[in-house]
Amino acid sequence: MESKKYLEFDLMLEASDLGYRARVLNAPAGTAVGEFGFPFSEMELENFILRMGQKRQTTRGGDSSEMAAAREFGTRLYDTVFVGTVRSALDGSLFEASQQSAGLRIRLRFASNAPELIDLPWEYLYNPDKNRFLNLSVDSPLVRDLDLTGRIEPLEIIPPLRVLVMIASPNDYDPLDVEEEWSRLKESVADLEASGHIVLDRTDTASLSSLHRQLRKEDYHIFHFIGHGAFDEQAKDGVLVFVDENGRGRKISGQQLGTILHDEKTLRLAILNACEGGRASFTDPFAGVAQSLLQQDIPAVIAMQFEVSDKAAITLAHEFYAAIAVGYPVDAALSEARKIIYAEVSDVEWGTPVLYMRVADGRIFDVVGPAIPVPPPPVVLPSPTPVVVSPAPAATVQPSAVPPAATVQPTTQSTRNPLLLGGIAAILVILSIATYFALPSFSGSNQPTNVPRSDLNENAVVIVAEKTATPTATVAETVVATATEHPTSTPTRSLIEQVRIGFSAKGTSINITRIGTGSRHIVFVGGIHGGYAPSSVTLAEKAVEHFTDNPMDVPSTATLHIITNLNPDSPRAPGKVEGRLNGNGVDLNRNWDCDWKPNAVWRTTTVSGGSKVFSESETLALRDYFLEKRPQAVVFWEAQRVDGLASPGGCENSSRVSEELAEIYGNATGYKNAPFDGYTVNGDATNWLDEQDIPAISVLTEDYVEVDWDTNLRAIRAILNFYGN
Repeated sequence: MESKKYLEFDLMLEASDLGYRARVLNAPAGTAVGEFGFPFSEMELENFILRMGQKRQTTRGGDSSEMAAAREFGTRLYDTVFVGTVRSALDGSLFEASQQSAGLRIRLRFASNAPELIDLPWEYLYNPDKNRFLNLSVDSPLVRDLDLTGRIEPLEIIPPLRVLVMIASPNDYDPLDVEEEWSRLKESVADLEASGHIVLDRTDTASLSSLHRQLRKEDYHIFHFIGHGAFDEQAKDGVLVFVDENGRGRKISGQQLGTILHDEKTLRLAILNACEGGRASFTDPFAGVAQSLLQQDIPAVIAMQFEVSDKAAITLAHEFYAAIAVGYPVDAALSEARKIIYAEVSDVEWGTPVLYMRVADGRIFDVVGPAIPVPPPPVVLPSPTPVVVSPAPAATVQPSAVPPAATVQPTTQSTRNPLLLGGIAAILVILSIATYFALPSFSGSNQPTNVPRSDLNENAVVIVAEKTATPTATVAETVVATATEHPTSTPTRSLIEQVRIGFSAKGTSINITRIGTGSRHIVFVGGIHGGYAPSSVTLAEKAVEHFTDNPMDVPSTATLHIITNLNPDSPRAPGKVEGRLNGNGVDLNRNWDCDWKPNAVWRTTTVSGGSKVFSESETLALRDYFLEKRPQAVVFWEAQRVDGLASPGGCENSSRVSEELAEIYGNATGYKNAPFDGYTVNGDATNWLDEQDIPAISVLTEDYVEVDWDTNLRAIRAILNFYGN
């Protein structure tokens, strides 16, 4: 279905001397102003909220007592607010939108002087003239927009959409069946995962720290919370109930959650499946969890204003994710889900989700590529059945022309012929040796020849010939694939994944590609001076491409880690100082804790080493990664030396553990193997690593831009073979 075009109807709701004022700020039919009073008594509003929030029986598309109450409530609210010229502006705008084959987005803006209006269930607005709820049509979605400044642009993504799920069941609250909740959610979107539209991940525990750790590992687009939520009357704020280290409930305010989510630049939506998660106080427009997250620059939040049934929650998840994953605006995607809930689940629960949004056109994602279906699990071949050869008994001539199938008779020790058995054994040995050396996958080493990618499609199952062959599926870069182990063989070495380890100074993701499953870690880093030495980025990109296509080149005991560009903010300026600096104007290879100085030197030019050691987000993220993995070898690609240079790290003018690594790289490439002696370097990464007893070298390639890939590939292989084994 082609994405729908929308016109805007912006309605500001605010307090006035006469009660309240509705101002049409922007609409196809022009602006308008109208005055109105609060449409319900406090008791009427409370009764309606209690009725909508109670446990209800499923009523599909009929006319239950709850539906009658919702229609009456929505009509009264509509007739109170949309009066006079305001109503004319809405009617005229709906007509103009229909003439343009477009929808009309009704955006309710709440002024800070009328917070009590936020708590009304506006989702049930009912147009008696059209005899329909506005929100049950994709032509007239309704969104809430707090009066906040600033707009957020849509995020360009290539499927799949990544969803991080947290399910919280503290032991001092009414229990949730966590595994059942997770199973239901996974089952509801299984077809979307199989088609490659979304991927669901889950936090290890339902704690705030676990959420933070998981967000550091991956870029996620949506946070989906399932658990308890409430409005804290004492704090006058909405809360979600996470768990603490003892499994007990910990109340997390919208402000606290927003603080964790605020820095996640790819996260564009939060879904809060919690009882009363969308409620607000009468005094603070940011009190509800949803409103607080919006204030913290989350572009859109969907929160439940009433308790939601399991069936409605599952239907909402499937239909909403199916629409948003193919590029629907968030409000249009929610309208699609509302209609299915109305048709298949309940005639009133479609009004439970509340959408808060601060994007101009509802687009939180720009989906720029097709979804790639997830390949089926790798085929696991059964172990071959051993062939037992026994000497045949003496032949007996059969009278019939066609002999029956032979039957192998058991033999006893007294009937075995030693010469015959010895001959058979010799034949088997000869055949085994001939078969071994005839295999095309062996060429003088234990490394198998790789199957060319051009011969395969994305979903192909590759049988890699080894001494004990193991089937494995091809995987695309950035897609996590876990090899299936053969019951009687060693594991394949085909795990390829890309993970984020941090952000640059300007908010760009710092990603690392990992290839292999071994415990010995070898790291290559490109782009520490990205714009100054583009050749270092190109080398790293070529390494990712080569080893993604040839994962079996990585020893089984090793994992290869490659960062293509540690400094993505640096402008392209080959050989010039400005190309060395990050978004804060700091030279990242002067920011490490080894003879660090705030004013460091590059050649004869003073450069910033940062305000303190590891002041920069890039170096801090990489430092933490090094300390976590404790790699066996680290190589930084830099530039430039005419004859090339492999320089070992060493903080006190001498190397502790890095000279052998420099020698291996130099011998493989013909580069000079020697400490850097051009000038004194402060705050260098390899010097710091060497002091941590982690072998590390800087490789200065021969050109700022061009690369000699074949030469450097020899060095990579030499390092993998030496340190990987």
